[in-house]
Amino acid sequence: MRLVVFDIDGTLTQTMKADEECFVRSLAEVCGFRDLDTDWSRYKHATDFGVFREIYETRTGRLPSPSEISRFRQHFLAGHRGFRSAGSWERAISGSLST
Repeated sequence: MRLVVFDIDGTLTQTMKADEECFVRSLAEVCGFRDLDTDWSRYKHATDFGVFREIYETRTGRLPSPSEISRFRQHFLAGHRGFRSAGSWERAISGSLST
């Protein structure tokens, strides 16, 4: 049996560091945005898309186009695949999952 777990806040699996690294790297490599504030609580919206959109609009003065959003997402997901293939981000938080 296969199981899919969506853990958006890092309470079940140790993904927060991988998420942040992929997000920041994608912003730098795809959009050229560096020196980001990674205190995510300072942004207006708590979603990755909301933060992406806010950073993009602040840096460029406009909203990202659909193709710019797509390029960012593809790069972000490729970064996650790299973490998964290295086996470095799918560890459960101690005590969060029982068998």
